Amino acid sequence: ADLRRHVRQRGQRAARVAVALRLCRLLQIVQVNRQGIRADHGDRAAGVRAIDVGGAGGSSMAAMEAVRAGQRGDSQTQAVGDLFRAWGIATPISVVEASVAQVPLIATGGVRSGLDAARAIALGATLVGVGFPMLRAASEGDAAVTQFIEGFLLELRVALQLTGAASPAALREVPVVVGGETRAWLELRGFGDHLRALAQRG
Repeated sequence: ADLRRHVRQRGQRAARVAVALRLCRLLQIVQVNRQGIRADHGDRAAGVRAIDVGGAGGSSMAAMEAVRAGQRGDSQTQAVGDLFRAWGIATPISVVEASVAQVPLIATGGVRSGLDAARAIALGATLVGVGFPMLRAASEGDAAVTQFIEGFLLELRVALQLTGAASPAALREVPVVVGGETRAWLELRGFGDHLRALAQRG
């Protein structure tokens, strides 16, 4: 269940769900609100054209709703939002898990640099989405947006050069070694063979 629905007012929830459903029907894209996605979710995505994995790691919807609850004096909802502020599946894990659906994947949630974008694409994402850094730049004006985008693209170009990839799409052919907690999680979820295949590409 969508965690965010438990920490927002009912009227706002109904309006947002209605808009999201209309958009999803038009675009046939499944989007997950910053909780990430598991392989079994991807398996149930029949008929969709793409999945926005909406992984944890970016802006926390629960934390935002906790702030709103605090502003209106709803301490119980604020406490729930604070408790679950870090809930979810990280974006890199979500990208790997959602790959079972065999549709284009949009990596969102914690993508803050061109290097983050390169990593997501190398793991299997088709596109990336950037939220907070772009909004922060936009709050400072057009020049800041231009500076952010130019820096982001430079970081992506450097990642391409260092990996020997001729294009962003070519990142999906370079070897990727996943380590740490991400690897441990994916191994436990049964993706060990997939991880070894990623490491032996090229």
